[in-house]
Amino acid sequence: MMELEKLDRTATDDQLVVNCREEDRISFKPYLYNLGNYNQGRQDACDDPPAAIRNAALVGQAVVDSLDDFDFRPMLKKLSVRVLVVEGEKTNVPLDSTREWAKAPPQAQLLLIANAGHAVYVDQPAVLIRNLEAFLGR
Repeated sequence: MMELEKLDRTATDDQLVVNCREEDRISFKPYLYNLGNYNQGRQDACDDPPAAIRNAALVGQAVVDSLDDFDFRPMLKKLSVRVLVVEGEKTNVPLDSTREWAKAPPQAQLLLIANAGHAVYVDQPAVLIRNLEAFLGR
């Protein structure tokens, strides 16, 4: 997501899209295990209208600011439905944190997908879908 201080509000619409794609390329790739998957299966937020791209940084910052220092785990303990926590086993996200999230709901299951980073849906979409179907089919 574009940071407000990086967003050139004077950029033309075409330049804004170019800048958006460059920032996305730089910021999204660390979430992949196989960088060759970058262009596969992703919806490009930079295809949004330029006005939406300009507004995305403001909206994103408002969302982050609204989260404060919340710890959602106590609320997760109250869930009475089955929960599937999915993460790629090659993720850059600390797996200890993912395991904590998976421990919180009483009926949770952790699924670590091989050969995938944090963006499992890009690295291993077929494996993810197969596992989601199995989980939801039970």
